[in-house]
Amino acid sequence: MLCKRLIVCLVFLKAAFVTTTGYFRVFGNGFCNDASGSDQLFKIFLNDGSTDKNVFVVQIDRTATGSHLNSDFDFVVFLSAGDSLKATATSQASGNVTTRQIADINGNLVNPT
Repeated sequence: MLCKRLIVCLVFLKAAFVTTTGYFRVFGNGFCNDASGSDQLFKIFLNDGSTDKNVFVVQIDRTATGSHLNSDFDFVVFLSAGDSLKATATSQASGNVTTRQIADINGNLVNPT
């Protein structure tokens, strides 16, 4: 399986970018810019169909006007049946996310194609 890449930069976008089962390497960068004096947020989270669980969050609160926050991430996540990996961002936040499946649900390694 090839790498999948998602760039999240729309207001309150909630995009599912991995919906298949297995183990995935997730890496990239999250950025927040608070020029407007409002809370800014970029996050990656797991969803099991009803509940969200945060995996990575970059956030600036409204008291930090004029601030910038840039953070790299690199982690492995396991998705079982019904799980999806999603991301969301506010108006002045964005993320550059790349995923690569490293093993199937049974732990068998997946070779690059």
